[in-house]
Amino acid sequence: MTKLKASPSMLRFDKNSPATQQTTISYSYSFEVTIWERLQGQPWGMRETSTTNQRKSPNLKAGDIYEVLAIPGSGQVDPNKPSDFKPEELGDLVRVFCVQIDSQVAFPFDPEFGFSQEIGGTWYRQTVNSGYNLTMAIAVSRTAPLPSFDPKKEPEIEKAFPNNAIEAYAIAPNSLFHDTELSPLFAGNTYHCLIRFTDTRGSWQVFQFTFETKKRTIEINIEDVYIDNCGDDSGTGELMDFRVNILKGNTPFTGLLPFLDENHTIDIHTGQYFSNFHITAQNPFILGPETIDESNKDVNIIVYGREQDGIGERDEPAGNTLGNHTRLFIPTGMHSEEVTNAGQDFKALPTKDYSTLEFTVRVKYSVTYD
Repeated sequence: MTKLKASPSMLRFDKNSPATQQTTISYSYSFEVTIWERLQGQPWGMRETSTTNQRKSPNLKAGDIYEVLAIPGSGQVDPNKPSDFKPEELGDLVRVFCVQIDSQVAFPFDPEFGFSQEIGGTWYRQTVNSGYNLTMAIAVSRTAPLPSFDPKKEPEIEKAFPNNAIEAYAIAPNSLFHDTELSPLFAGNTYHCLIRFTDTRGSWQVFQFTFETKKRTIEINIEDVYIDNCGDDSGTGELMDFRVNILKGNTPFTGLLPFLDENHTIDIHTGQYFSNFHITAQNPFILGPETIDESNKDVNIIVYGREQDGIGERDEPAGNTLGNHTRLFIPTGMHSEEVTNAGQDFKALPTKDYSTLEFTVRVKYSVTYD
């Protein structure tokens, strides 16, 4: 299935080109979509409802930013109405920038506030006070731009990275002042950043630089265990082989955290809290500071235990399985990424149909970036 696209995705004007040009809009879906279009800063207009089509855009001139939005359905959602969602969150969105290819200029930034940045572990904030009405596009990636990309000659930053490796992208509409946050990013990494400014005449300028996100540290403390069901009809069970395993991604990182092995049991009662487990590793446990990527961005906590029954009876196991409410909640973004003594519960449910043992491991954790 070919989603919405514009070809070409940037219209380039020079002294020898016509005053107006067109791009081709095409799309093909297995379901009905409604196509909306506008010049940036103007209201959206409904164009058509269909599953597949190819057509020319309106005539566009240098400085225009033409936007096309494909929203699932037959017009039930109107992007002009107030909403908590950005247009690109309503459906597929393409933008076509119209630039003067021979008009790479230095825009006048305010010398006091000008061009500034803030960087966290999972976010990057770009602030620009230009004193001049500009549209800003920003793209970042851990992959470097193509060697052939020259920011002084090429305005299309959307195609600067190999294999379309843009990891975060934002457009800030025409304004004197911009304050844009990119999130989520990976902690402890070098990011390559390209920022393009355009004005209503089609003049443009591209900035290229790198920045480093802060490394992540997580402190995990096993607080205690709540016995939801002791697993024994007598009202008193014996918990053994209790363990807590921390995984970075899907890979066990530690050995076992606090646990009771087969030579250590503890009497348990339904409704009881206990914390007198046998400590075999540091508690609280520290992950980091470290560089984060796709393989270790998630932290999972696996819990397991057995209620020991008598001779001739089967022990009753309980636990959780990877992906079933095992992931530690690690927020992202400028105002959210750091947490202190947050609480999260990890529930162990029966893993055999004959088991009734249930317990909850209560964890406190903190996330910081440095």
